[in-house]
Amino acid sequence: MRPFFAALGLLIACGGALAQGYPSKPITFVIPFAAGGDSDLSGRNLAQFAPKYLNHQPIVAVNRVGASGVIGAMAVRTAPADGYTLLVARIATHAVVPALDSKAPYKWNDFTMLSLIELNPYICFVKADAPYRSAAALMSEIRANPGKLNFSTAGIGTSQNMAVQYWMTLAGLTKDHAVGIHYKGGGEVTTSVLGGQVQFACNNAPTVIPHVKSGALRALLVTPTRLAELPEVPSARAVGTCGSAGTG
Repeated sequence: MRPFFAALGLLIACGGALAQGYPSKPITFVIPFAAGGDSDLSGRNLAQFAPKYLNHQPIVAVNRVGASGVIGAMAVRTAPADGYTLLVARIATHAVVPALDSKAPYKWNDFTMLSLIELNPYICFVKADAPYRSAAALMSEIRANPGKLNFSTAGIGTSQNMAVQYWMTLAGLTKDHAVGIHYKGGGEVTTSVLGGQVQFACNNAPTVIPHVKSGALRALLVTPTRLAELPEVPSARAVGTCGSAGTG
């Protein structure tokens, strides 16, 4: 809740806009990933509660998905700069894509950043009935059988994709040791593991924790530190870079 209220405070204080009657009509809040993921949940949460601070004008959440969030970001980039089209910016849309793709149609500073909405831990997980009971067991299988296992992502350049790629790099593996299957949002990343379409994934905690607690998913590690909600799951530091026990 702390990031949420910080966002509201900044919107209220920003440039004296409210004192001049802003907003006087509904605000479009573009979410660049599919429904059910963390960007969708955080955006809709803010859209539900923020209007009472903004002249009671509605905030209309709209999912504009595709191209690792670029389609939604561009919808805001090309909209009139009047404060009535806002974006739920993500790591993929405003850090990874502009940094890695020289042909990206925008730069991160083409946008005015208003506030931090959320801070999410990360969880790497498998389906509860999977044979991999630890991060070490999963990494051993990937090492022994390159290309056999699939993992889900919200698109090339998203945190779900980069997290697994970085994990494998730290373990001394190549990007081709496991195959990324790209979906349109974080919600689909989690449900694809639940449905058995892929064998594992790393995703933001809010869409994963309920399924771990219900027994449908098995969490292998969390980052940056252990979570109070899942105290038995080791941190990435404790697991170690190669999936074996570390010293942290």
